[in-house]
Amino acid sequence: SPSSSTRRSALKRIVGEAGLASLILPALTANADDGDLTSQLFNADGSLKEGQVLEEAKSRTVATTFPGGSGDSTPGKKALVSVDGAAAAPAGEGGSAAVKVSYELPEKWGDASTGYLDKSEGVNAKSAERITTFQLAGPAEVKTLDKASTIGVAKALGIQTLPEYNPSILKADLISGRRSNRDGITYYEYDLAVAPASCASGSKEDLGLGFCPYDSIVLLSAAVVDGRMYGIMVECDRDEWKKGNADLKRVRSSFRVDAELELLNK
Repeated sequence: SPSSSTRRSALKRIVGEAGLASLILPALTANADDGDLTSQLFNADGSLKEGQVLEEAKSRTVATTFPGGSGDSTPGKKALVSVDGAAAAPAGEGGSAAVKVSYELPEKWGDASTGYLDKSEGVNAKSAERITTFQLAGPAEVKTLDKASTIGVAKALGIQTLPEYNPSILKADLISGRRSNRDGITYYEYDLAVAPASCASGSKEDLGLGFCPYDSIVLLSAAVVDGRMYGIMVECDRDEWKKGNADLKRVRSSFRVDAELELLNK
C-alpha cells in the first residue's frame, strides 16, 4: 500500500485540491450547520485551522519534573514520560537538578480519568485520548528539529523511544509545522494526521484507493534545552478534534520547559 507520505499527494492527483477536503476525513453525522470534520480540520491551503477564540479561556497548569544532567546516550535507552500529568521519574533520579515542564488544561475539562470530559454547556464529551510529556534519553541538538520535515517528525522527536505509543504515529502525515520563540527557548510545533492500518471494504472510510482516510490527529511540540529534548504529544480522535480543536491546539501551544534548576534537599 502507498506510504503515508504519498497518501495526500495521491488523493490530490485524483480529486484535486478542492475535492481533497471532502475525502481526507469522512463527514460525520451532524447538524446541517456543523459542517463536516474536514472543513473544521483544513483551510483551503491544506493547513490546520486555528480555532476561533471569543473570550479568554480559563485554564489550570499541569507540571512535572524530569531529571537534569546530560542524559544517557546508550543505544535503545527509553525516554522518560509523564502521561496525563503522572510522575515522570522516581524521586531522587538525576541528583539534585531537575527540569520542569508544564502545559495548560482548559478549566472546563475534567481530569484524565474521565477522558478530559468537557463539562461546559452540557457537552459532557471526551476532549482528548491522552497527553504525554517526555524527555529523550540522550543528548539532543536543535538542528534535529529543524530537519524534522525531512527525516520524519516522529523520528526526529524520538517517538519510537517512548515506552508506550501508537505505532501508527510513525507513519502519520505532516500537515503543518511552525516555530516560535518564548522566553528565549525555541519551540517547534507539528500537526500530524493519522490513518488506520486498514478499513472495512465497502465502508464509508474505504475510498477504494488502497488506503484509508485519516481518523485521528496528533499535536506535537518540542524544544531542546541544555542539550536535552523535551516534548508534548496531544492525541485525539476525529470526534474530539471536531468538538474541541481550538482547545486542543491551545494545550499543545502552552507547553513550556524551564531551564535546569536545583531542588532543595529535604
